[in-house]
Amino acid sequence: MLQAAGLLAVAGAGLGMTGCAGSGGKNTARSAPQPAAPRGRALRIAHMTDMHVQPELRAPDGLAAAFAHAQSHAAPDMILTGGDLVMDSFGANDARTKMQWDVFTRVVRENVKVPIHHCMGNHDIWGWHKKDSGCSGNEPLWGKKRFCDVLGLERQYYALRERGWKIIVLDTIQPDGGDGYLGGLDDAQFEWLKGELTGLSADEHVLVLSHIPIINISTVLADTRAVGDKWELSGGLMCLDAKRIVSLFANCPNVKAAISGHIHTQEDVMFQGVRYLNNGAVCGNWWKSQEKSKTERHAAGMNVKGWNPLRSDPGYAVLDLHEDGRVACEYVGYGWVGA
Repeated sequence: MLQAAGLLAVAGAGLGMTGCAGSGGKNTARSAPQPAAPRGRALRIAHMTDMHVQPELRAPDGLAAAFAHAQSHAAPDMILTGGDLVMDSFGANDARTKMQWDVFTRVVRENVKVPIHHCMGNHDIWGWHKKDSGCSGNEPLWGKKRFCDVLGLERQYYALRERGWKIIVLDTIQPDGGDGYLGGLDDAQFEWLKGELTGLSADEHVLVLSHIPIINISTVLADTRAVGDKWELSGGLMCLDAKRIVSLFANCPNVKAAISGHIHTQEDVMFQGVRYLNNGAVCGNWWKSQEKSKTERHAAGMNVKGWNPLRSDPGYAVLDLHEDGRVACEYVGYGWVGA
């Protein structure tokens, strides 16, 4: 069972890059791969995360522009969305939530011409914040059910296979015991994940998709504060059970990359043979211009001297998955200027 306080304290922790202690203390470091002739691209994916669509701030037009750009510029074989498809249903009532999903499904229907598969974000969960949403928790579509119902999914985590690659879509949003959420997997999903990584052939490669990053470094600079000699990091910003997930991946050389969103930043971290890619946000700074965000931060009394926006400009990632397991990733802006 995933258990943690609302804040995770990180103090003086060094990340060893040479191995992982698995069960029984076994060293699970991967041996250096033998040189081999490069093999061609098997699959091209547009990873489009954190759309936060809403009727306001020209967001529907921006999302349509992003889909059009991705399909014309990159010509992907498929689109993977990365969660936070709607601006927010976590604390929204039924009418507001339905309005946002109607906008999202309409824009997808009118603009997407390639297969599209969805990952759930925290903002896609309906009504967990009961005070703001007015939900009791007994509504038929409460919580994660609405996401699945709208998108025609049996459940919010699943796997699919395409051209020698297995794509595993995770649900990394778990209840915190109150009206909030924490990052990670529940035990049932973790056992399912272990099963999905068992019995793979040597030439089958794995890409993992989540909303909340399994591991992430940039959020330490963007979303934490120093308290004495420690960093305080919210338990909703990374997976609190990252150690067991990373250890699982380290024992499965088929896993090549794990992609995520949530933080609205770009990051490429190689750890124990796996690339952890955080791929910005379609909405950039939540559909606002960087300059407007700076003004709002100043009005809120935040120190903006030498300010760096930290959040990515509006964009998406183009992933080329190769037959030999190599992963190429490029973040592409689509020219949208926030309101």
